[in-house]
Amino acid sequence: MLGLLGTDIAENFSYRIFDIFSSDKKTIKLPEYLKYVDIYHHGDENERCKVTFRLMDKSDTGVITKSDFEDYINLIMAAVKKVHPTATDSLLTTKEIDLLFKKISNNKEVFTTADFENIYHKKPELLSW
Repeated sequence: MLGLLGTDIAENFSYRIFDIFSSDKKTIKLPEYLKYVDIYHHGDENERCKVTFRLMDKSDTGVITKSDFEDYINLIMAAVKKVHPTATDSLLTTKEIDLLFKKISNNKEVFTTADFENIYHKKPELLSW
């Protein structure tokens, strides 16, 4: 399914999905993958919020750095551009990404799951990617 977006995008998303849903970090079993698909398509806000945070948290530290955040946003924007080729290059500018990070992190160097959930529930329009 992700292959339709292009190999580079599919590979990055696939690795992230694998990392957060594989119980042994060596294989992903069908029930583990189906759990992701179920949350993505039918999960409630809390489940999607947690999965989104985990997808951003590549190093599994429980905190998101500005670099982690920018990487994830750029991955999302690249996927949008693949699906919508007429999308402009400035879906989100660097300045807007920086402002969004500062809003989520409350001007700290990193943000936590609690910070992300707080914004996710109070101002979902900020995170409607």
